[in-house]
Amino acid sequence: DGAEKPYVVQIEGNNGYLTPRYSPELKDWRDRTVFDVAPDQISSIKVTYPEQPINSFTLVQQGNKVSVDADSSLIRNNAFNERRATVYLKFFQNVNSEGYMNGLQQLDSSLKTVPERCIIEVTDKKGAVQRADIYWMHANRRSKNLLTSDRNAADT
Repeated sequence: DGAEKPYVVQIEGNNGYLTPRYSPELKDWRDRTVFDVAPDQISSIKVTYPEQPINSFTLVQQGNKVSVDADSSLIRNNAFNERRATVYLKFFQNVNSEGYMNGLQQLDSSLKTVPERCIIEVTDKKGAVQRADIYWMHANRRSKNLLTSDRNAADT
């Protein structure tokens, strides 16, 4: 809709309607990228745990060196593993979500009632910031690890 040139699609052997193969719904074409920054383009990664600030940290990459800024009580007697930090930088390339929760009324107001579990901010060398707010999700039938108990569940 609104294109200057029309598009023609042909599938060999198909004589019919293409909607089953190409959905006209915008939600089906939405980009699911959460993070996509090449490791050598990352300037910093900030991971914040609002409920446990002692576990928060920031990785900073300058040239070929990676350093960490974290609570002094955690790093005081521990040697920094730069190789592991360099590998960690690779975790932010081609990270996608499974999907979107569409059509949920008042989702924003519902999220305001629960605390954020974690906030991840990736800053690239051009200064662009990609951010993900992480919330606790109770285990359900689609959970990957059903053996992990709910953190708030009473012991049985």
